[in-house]
Amino acid sequence: AKKPQPAADKIPQQIKIKYPVNLAPAGEREPNIEFGGSSKGEEFATVIGRFYLWQKQDEQGRLLEMQADDAVVFYAGEKISTGEESGGVKDIGAKGAIKAIYVRGDVVMTEGLRTIRADEIYYDFDNKKGLALNATVRTFDVGRGIPIYVRAARVRQTAEGQFAADNVVVTTSEFATPQVSLEVSSIIVTDTTTTDQQAGQSKDSSYDAQMQDVRLKAGNNATVFYLPFMRSNLERPDVPIKSVRVGNDSVWGTSVETRWFLSRLLGLREPEGTDGTFNLDYLSKRGVGTGMDVDYEQENRLGKITGY
Repeated sequence: AKKPQPAADKIPQQIKIKYPVNLAPAGEREPNIEFGGSSKGEEFATVIGRFYLWQKQDEQGRLLEMQADDAVVFYAGEKISTGEESGGVKDIGAKGAIKAIYVRGDVVMTEGLRTIRADEIYYDFDNKKGLALNATVRTFDVGRGIPIYVRAARVRQTAEGQFAADNVVVTTSEFATPQVSLEVSSIIVTDTTTTDQQAGQSKDSSYDAQMQDVRLKAGNNATVFYLPFMRSNLERPDVPIKSVRVGNDSVWGTSVETRWFLSRLLGLREPEGTDGTFNLDYLSKRGVGTGMDVDYEQENRLGKITGY
């Protein structure tokens, strides 16, 4: 017999809490704030001067933080007062529910291990979407202990923890001209590092980067290789090739042996706990050799698949 299912109207719904947005001076000088409204009844406020903004994201204490020189704050429609009776900058959120903000001037936006530096940012607090201009997204790979940088003229946050950009440079170097980098025509990155860390997890699937028209660059000009599509978890070196070995002997002749990350060549997201390698060799006295090696270790099984 099937287990009876509860009626849809009796299933408890997850309550989404809308946390207030708070704003304070980022130095000794308090920013100048002016409240206003449009002919359509939309309320807003302008902030002139360096400020610090924060919003609680969950009950575990995760924060969205932002600093900038100037801002325009947009309200959700509730009537706001002039702000003369109290509060000033610290009470800007009390004048109404803040739905979005436009900031400019040395903008720094931080959430957990992820930091975005940009000239300008527009951010929608309700939908957790945004647009950053001339931006660098920096996140931190705890497993390897190194930062990961994504630089682009325009970076769009399409959902919480998900980013998209065009004409991108992906690198682990903080320098403006890295020695080695990936140049990508478009990229979609899903970053769950912050939520995974809060859950006490650190796993390969914390990142998922889908990249189009990928070029591995050495310096400014030299293109080492090109792939039309690549999918990466950013946990390993961001190139599809693992190793190259060249040799010569009387049995095999001149040999070139290459090993490649199988999932990246196929454009697939590799399951956690799986390591797949594609082998492609040339032996002058034997011809071309190819095969694959797959090692996997799951919660209740492990094994190895080898073919050549």
